[in-house]
Amino acid sequence: MPDNIAGTIPKVAIAETVDMAALAIQLQQLAELLADDDARADKRATHILGELRRLDLANQANQISKHISKYEFEEALEKLKEAAQLLGIGLRE
Repeated sequence: MPDNIAGTIPKVAIAETVDMAALAIQLQQLAELLADDDARADKRATHILGELRRLDLANQANQISKHISKYEFEEALEKLKEAAQLLGIGLRE
């Protein structure tokens, strides 16, 4: 059995295991925390970034994580918006 089982599962199947409606809500909540320069964004991001990685957006997730860890919330918000757009999710300003 491969070490990375997700690499053998079609992306469509992975997307079906992610609740996109819930993810959209979580992305919006994280966006609001980032816009408010709220340090709670770090804790809130953990699950969301894992979901982005499962959706083949590891690069974006890693960039968001890096910016949050440096308290660069404006930059993290921009990367979050990019990831949401790739998923077809619109975030409110």
